Amino acid sequence: SGGLLVVDRHRAHVKVLYERFLAAGSTDSAESQQILFPETVTLAPSQHIILESIKEEAATAGFMLEYKDKNTWEILAVPAALGKLSPKDVLLKMIETVGDGMENGVADTAQAIHRHVALSMARSGAVRPGDYLAPAEAEELLAALFALPDPQYTPDGGRILFEISERFIASQL
Repeated sequence: SGGLLVVDRHRAHVKVLYERFLAAGSTDSAESQQILFPETVTLAPSQHIILESIKEEAATAGFMLEYKDKNTWEILAVPAALGKLSPKDVLLKMIETVGDGMENGVADTAQAIHRHVALSMARSGAVRPGDYLAPAEAEELLAALFALPDPQYTPDGGRILFEISERFIASQL
């Protein structure tokens, strides 16, 4: 029937990146990029425990981490897909996401951790609400979104597509 389809581009980008990270992690290790000056991260004890539990999954995702001492880690390499994002921020967000999943009773399996890591990286790497997308970038994002089996929802259930009916639009004029 006609109308207007509104796409939440942040959620769409999260969905596209999430599916890419999942696919990359299920086949092999993701491509890593060495950091010229390794970043040091000092964690709270609870964060350290979570990172210990996901360090293999983080390595598969493309992070190369080295434990120093007293809950301090060095980030030596990051997933190439992170681009200009802060490796420290992404790592902390991954830890937070996995910690939230553990608190909510999500199974602590390698597959669950892989999904948490992929979602965290996707959220960190996605275009922010209000950020400008060039027309070619928007077209590429839409093409990637609509190539997915379920483009309607984010991995955590948020709606990506909203339809405004022709009837509603006409009633507002």
